[in-house]
Amino acid sequence: MSLDIGCHDTICALSSAQGPAALALVRASGPRALEIFQQIFKPKGLFKAFKAMHGLLQDQHGRPLDDCVAIFYEHGRSFTGETSFEIHCHGNMIIVDEILQALCALGARLAEPGEFSMRALLNNKIDLAQAESIADLIHAQSSAAKNVALQGVQGGLGARCLPIRENIITLLAEIEARMDFPDEELGGYDRNNLINLMNNSLEKLEQLLAQAAYGIKLHEGVRMVICGSPNAGKSTLLNRLVGHERAIVHHQAGTTRDVIEVQINLHGVPLTIIDVAGIRDLQQADAVEQIGIERAFEELTQAHVVLWLADCNLEHPFADKIIGEKLAHVHAPVIRVLNKTENYAGSPPADTFMISAKLGLGLSDLLAHLHTILVGSKAPGEELFITRARQRDELMQARANFIEAKRLLEEQWADEVVTSELRAAGLAFDRLFGSELSEDVLDAIFSQFCIGK
Repeated sequence: MSLDIGCHDTICALSSAQGPAALALVRASGPRALEIFQQIFKPKGLFKAFKAMHGLLQDQHGRPLDDCVAIFYEHGRSFTGETSFEIHCHGNMIIVDEILQALCALGARLAEPGEFSMRALLNNKIDLAQAESIADLIHAQSSAAKNVALQGVQGGLGARCLPIRENIITLLAEIEARMDFPDEELGGYDRNNLINLMNNSLEKLEQLLAQAAYGIKLHEGVRMVICGSPNAGKSTLLNRLVGHERAIVHHQAGTTRDVIEVQINLHGVPLTIIDVAGIRDLQQADAVEQIGIERAFEELTQAHVVLWLADCNLEHPFADKIIGEKLAHVHAPVIRVLNKTENYAGSPPADTFMISAKLGLGLSDLLAHLHTILVGSKAPGEELFITRARQRDELMQARANFIEAKRLLEEQWADEVVTSELRAAGLAFDRLFGSELSEDVLDAIFSQFCIGK
């Protein structure tokens, strides 16, 4: 992707989904948008900016392309901040392709992924966190994720961070005024007041970061691997969680040979459940099963959480040395689960969940515990704004700078050292909202967007 940081080109793209539909949306934005619009669209009535106009589309040779509706946006009043227009045409891909060809023939070019949103950022119509929320809104896999993304599109994170950024300005102004004008009769600053401002900022940052884990998992989803010995009931558990027979269940050991992935919604969090081959000594397995076991080991290294499923009828269910050694090197939390407990009469072991995958017993407690592990003990409320690891990391950096600045101020270090930490906190916010970003960073972020958005 080669970014047009200067926004010199006029870009165009299909902004609705590919494929036949009743309607399609083609949009264009850039310095030549008005010139191109006047050549391609002939309204059946008066030209009115910001109003839907019915008219005829035609190519550069005057050949009719479609009977449609169009909206023209003057400079500064569109999503991108540029002169723009939208064409609401019939959703036949032949028509769409002809329109895009005509726009390019008249001086536009096809947009890169995310280029419309990038231009909105560069023209100060949105900040970077809002741009990321647009992508989150398009790809949200649950109502909870959609609601959080919509809150982000409306500038929720920026609004919550504004008082902290204002505190940084106030702190710097108080300290640097005496550094820059030592001969003026400004008196000393109130150290306690400045510390209170820092404490206020730290409290707000902690509130934002408190549910970052939940927001990130809403966006990224979670991978959960069900592992165990052959015939522990892994495939039965997968089918029970999914609600239909997704994996083959058979009493013969080694039925599952490959990795099976299914996604469910766990209280708003997209949860990918991975059923892997039963783990046992490779020498006891045939060549195909050996491949499946090796893939199971690979999946364990990528898991966010692991369910170690064991048969409660075994004398020592969790004594398998191979599985134990593998899980000892896994960084994800491991939940021990005893299966086939429909006829179990003993006392449940500590820190172990008792279930019957066949009958569905004990699953509600297991899923509740799983949700707590994934997103924390607090139930998600309205105060949820962070959905990206990048956003969390910048706020954590700002918090670290505030903590250090507060320590330095309390210990009466030189003002220059204190302001250095405060400026570093400010730079973290600049990176968070996109006022300090390189072309490489923009490329990395917006290349993940849809074309036409």
